[in-house]
Amino acid sequence: MKFTPFGVELAGPAAGRMKFTGHERDEVLGLDYMVARYCGSSLGRFLSVDPLASSARPGSPQSWNRYTYTFNNPIGFIDPDGRAALIVTYPDYMVKTPVGRRRLGHSGVVLIDPDSGLTRYFEYGRYDAEEHGLVQTDTIPDVVMGEDKRPTQESMDNLMQALSKKFGQRGAVEGADFQDADFASMLEYAEGLQATTEAGQGEPYSLTGNNCATFCEDVLEAGGVDTPVTLINSPRNVIEELQEIADTVYRYEPPDEEE
Repeated sequence: MKFTPFGVELAGPAAGRMKFTGHERDEVLGLDYMVARYCGSSLGRFLSVDPLASSARPGSPQSWNRYTYTFNNPIGFIDPDGRAALIVTYPDYMVKTPVGRRRLGHSGVVLIDPDSGLTRYFEYGRYDAEEHGLVQTDTIPDVVMGEDKRPTQESMDNLMQALSKKFGQRGAVEGADFQDADFASMLEYAEGLQATTEAGQGEPYSLTGNNCATFCEDVLEAGGVDTPVTLINSPRNVIEELQEIADTVYRYEPPDEEE
């Protein structure tokens, strides 16, 4: 079954009601039911406004139109039923400070497409030569979605292990999962800030104010999640606060031979 970027079928209608992006199509109305609202493929628009009011942001003009599908960019973005973010913290991560290396922790964010299990990973830190601050991304394992539209435990265990080895200095991983975070909005924000930091712009990195943990909170905020006020913006403190309001909490402890 093949579709145009906005979901119009290219060939003759195929059997079955599951159509564009795996959503059910109303054969009478010709609309795709995307859980939060209906989408008209021939129009390239939703039929009602985005229920997530906070997804409209001053820096993203395409988000001002509350009816658009994927910010009018269906090649660059997807909009499943639109939601899933996993904030991860490596609590034992050793960080360079003015007084030497300290076990302060490190954080990153995993964006998960709830339809396909596709993942995107972003983290922020002093990765540039000037240590001004840089958002970077890397490949991680995708997850397998179960019938309940949640990642299977086996695939999550595999993901957490991979995160530990690749980004967490082979240490423990703490996770906070948010099912109602808007995937497309978070992806646009993270990629936008990545481009900004790669250009040497943006707010300078700060261990206490603008760091990996606050970046993760900002990504969640872009996805419509109200994050708690944290007095000490360290990875450990932020993940503890987020786990208190998360839909699911994940924890990974490496085997002894991996420590």
